[in-house]
Order: sequence, then structure tokens, then C-alpha cells
Amino acid sequence: MRTTGRRGLLQRPDEHLLLDTKLVTSDTVIPASLTILAALADLCAPTRFPWSPVGSGAVGKASKKKAQRRQGAGQSRAEFKQEQAAGRQERADVQASRALSELGDVARSLEQTEAENVKAWWGGAPVVPATIPEWDAESLGHYFFFDSNIVKTAVAPPLAAAVIPEPEKLAADRGLLTGAVSALTRAVVFDGVKASDPALDPFLDLLTPAVEKEIEYATANNSYSDGPLYHFDVFPLFYATLAVVGHDDTLTALLPVLARHFDVTLTGIGVTTLTGVQITEALFRALLEDYRFEDPQDADLLARLRREKTHGTGLMQLVRSTLVAPEDAFRVGLAVLAELAELCRTNAKSVLGT
Repeated sequence: MRTTGRRGLLQRPDEHLLLDTKLVTSDTVIPASLTILAALADLCAPTRFPWSPVGSGAVGKASKKKAQRRQGAGQSRAEFKQEQAAGRQERADVQASRALSELGDVARSLEQTEAENVKAWWGGAPVVPATIPEWDAESLGHYFFFDSNIVKTAVAPPLAAAVIPEPEKLAADRGLLTGAVSALTRAVVFDGVKASDPALDPFLDLLTPAVEKEIEYATANNSYSDGPLYHFDVFPLFYATLAVVGHDDTLTALLPVLARHFDVTLTGIGVTTLTGVQITEALFRALLEDYRFEDPQDADLLARLRREKTHGTGLMQLVRSTLVAPEDAFRVGLAVLAELAELCRTNAKSVLGT
């Protein structure tokens, strides 16, 4: 449970413990979990159990030791059990050490790949990170601007300096699109670019076909697709939302406040098919995938959110519900992210009253 002076949010224990090791970040914890799971499966394979199969000769040896113990010779049963347990623990320690080593390799490899994808959009020019403002500890500003998923987008190029990779390179490596996501995130979070600014259009046009494919995949398979919308939805947007709701405020109290701000945001980008309440509730539902909220004052709201749960992350829910067109998904998401960033430019600990 996270208890950093804010709401105690119950996260899935496997992810929470891995994040605490500092070997992984929130965006590498899932593949890291799979690496450990594979290692544990290997540890529990039949060939690793301490007994031997019938006919191996080990049974006769064990019977001889048992006879010696009855005669007062050799190890006592307690000593034998202790030695057996020590052997199992030693094997487990070796396997766990190997798993953690592999985990670190996976995390570093994923981070390096993503960093290279972002750097490609600089077109060979020197990387000039955006300035990250300082905020008081435990403040909204601290939790928003110092989250690793926000911080890493500061090294993306500003839109004016970004160099879109050649079409053949983008076709060969769709992972390069995460560079566009990072550049757009930097633009609205650090550079003050409005989601309605035409400067976003070339990047949004580039991302739209990939978003359409993601929606098709999610609709056909009822599962996530690792594309740019998913990347934006579950990392910067998810953790930006968490920065706002992680305080002791109830979701019930936050809902009308955030909805009011998002209504203004939607007006600014000319979207009329969506309301601030629908956006806020979609973001809350996304949080329910990984966190458990237990304030009694939220009981009715949580029951309704769970009852109306649709598969997918925040933006994905809205697109699959046809409340947002695929070509508008990123502009809506960036507008929401920009508003969350604006709400968090403060040393206050709550958005209530804004």
C-alpha cells in the first residue's frame, strides 16, 4: 500500500513490490513480472524438487539413513530436515538472484529502446530537455511533475524542433511513434502548447492510422494493443490522473470539480460529443484496474463505475463507446492532460476549491 502522506491506495502487490526495488519503472513492471514468473516456473519444475524419482537409487540411500538414525548414528531427523530446507532455500536464492538480474536486463533494454525512439525525433540535433519546475514535497506539483512517466517526456524535442522520421523507417519500426507521443506530451505539459494549436496537426495526422488499428484490434479481441494510444493512455495520462486523485479527497468530491474543468477544456478544442463528467468517470474507471478505493463516501459512485465498466483504458473506453472519434482521441487526451498539468502547477495538496 502506498502511504506517502496521501490516500492509502491499494495496488496489486506484485507490481508494488517490484516498483519498490527501483529496478523497474511503472512502464516496465509488467514485462519484468513476466520474467520473474518464468523464473519461478522454472524453479518449481519437477526436476528441481528435492526428492528423486523411483528407481534412481535415492530411495535405498534414504532408507539406509533412516535406519542409521534409529540406531543413533548419523544425522538426526531434525538435522536432516534443516539441511534439506537449507538446500531448498539456497536453490531458491540462486534462482531469485538470476530472475532479478534478468529483470534488470529487461527493464534497461526497454528503457533504452524507448529512449532511442524518442531521441530519433531530434533528427541528430543535441537533446535539450524541457525545464521541470520544482514543487514542495507532497504537493500536487511534486506528484505530477516528478512522476517518471512525465519526467521522461521532457527529453523529447519541442514540436518546432522535432524531425518526423522517414516513412519507411516508421513503417519498419512502429515503436518510433512513441517518440511522437512523448513530443506531444512535452508540448502540452512543459512548453505550454494548447491542444487546439495547429502545430499539433502533423503529429496527430501521423498517429491517427495507428489509433484506428488499435481500436480495431481492441474491438475484435477485447484486449489491449501496444500502440501509441495505449502508451499515452496508461502512462502519462493514467499517472497524471493518479497525481490528482491520490490525496485524501474522495472521488465523489473530485468528480464535479474535474468535470467542470474538463467541460471548459472540451469547449476549447470544439468537441461537443463528450462531457466533462464522461471524461472524469472514464479516468476513474481506468484507475480501478490497478488501485482499490475504499472510502465509504465513494461507495455509490464506485458501485456505478464498476457496473458500467467497459474494457479498455481511459481514452480507449471513450473511443470504443463512440463518444470520441479515433481521429480526435489524441487531441482530447492531450487537452485533458494539459488541464491536469495546469491543476497541478501548485504547492497545494488538493484541487478542491479550484
